Amino acid sequence: MISSFTLPLQRFTYHLHSFTSLLHGLPFPDRIFAWNHFKPCIMKTMILVMTITLLGYFSPAFSQKAATVQDAGKPATETKKNGPVAEFDKTVCDLGNLVQSTPGTAVFTLTNRGNEPLLISSATGSCGCTNLTYSKEPVLPGKSTTISVTYNAAAKGNFTKTLTVKTNASDQAVYLQIKGQVLPKS
Repeated sequence: MISSFTLPLQRFTYHLHSFTSLLHGLPFPDRIFAWNHFKPCIMKTMILVMTITLLGYFSPAFSQKAATVQDAGKPATETKKNGPVAEFDKTVCDLGNLVQSTPGTAVFTLTNRGNEPLLISSATGSCGCTNLTYSKEPVLPGKSTTISVTYNAAAKGNFTKTLTVKTNASDQAVYLQIKGQVLPKS
């Protein structure tokens, strides 16, 4: 039984073979004529492929927002986004060297740069070896709160732990990291 793909492929191969044998059997001027007959189709295909490639390459440039023009006499002012805006003082905290079984604590400061109260909906660690504490109270505009993370340092060796923080400022979670090395007790 011949598959539905095999038959068209065989037909294409047959026609291509027929065309090339036709070209080889013709005297030189007729070969040029036959090639010139198919040349516009090949050129159109190449132009279409290049056009699609260029459109795909440059399309991100068309989706960006246009820059706003400032008046020469007026200073540029920062526009405030409506709603809460979460800003962390850092996203990675290196705890350095910890002695095994001696916990290490990192503190991340979260500031609300928006114009509405900021709520931390959840903050979780990547494993049970981290203990997170944070305020459940709203953070008013211009105010700050802290997220404290304690790592229990039970296992020896290097560690990197990820903390996932979700707020009402964005649908996207913010990922914070703590890292360091746990040394054996002396």
